[in-house]
Amino acid sequence: MLSRLSVVFLLVALPVLATLQYQWIGQISVAERQRLEEGVRDSSARFAEDFSEEIRRLFLTFELRDGLPADSKPILSRYEQWMLGAPYPHLLRALYLVRPDNAAGVELLRVDTE
Repeated sequence: MLSRLSVVFLLVALPVLATLQYQWIGQISVAERQRLEEGVRDSSARFAEDFSEEIRRLFLTFELRDGLPADSKPILSRYEQWMLGAPYPHLLRALYLVRPDNAAGVELLRVDTE
């Protein structure tokens, strides 16, 4: 009699436990997905802030308020200063200056950083 009761109890308990386990796994996977999505949002926000800050630093470093200098020393000095403090120095591959020419157009000058 006791063994039949044990078998009946097991036949009832196993499906109940299996159902509970299935629901818990579903809840855990939803929570994990939400955690991962939040991590991606945070990482992308940090990336956007870092990128924006670095572009701003580049702009402020190379902004020429007094016009184009006569020689390249001030620009190269700014470039070296920026390279020393830049967390991402390879962000800038080439530096160009734009100046108006006599034909009502613009002239594009590439700065040789070597």
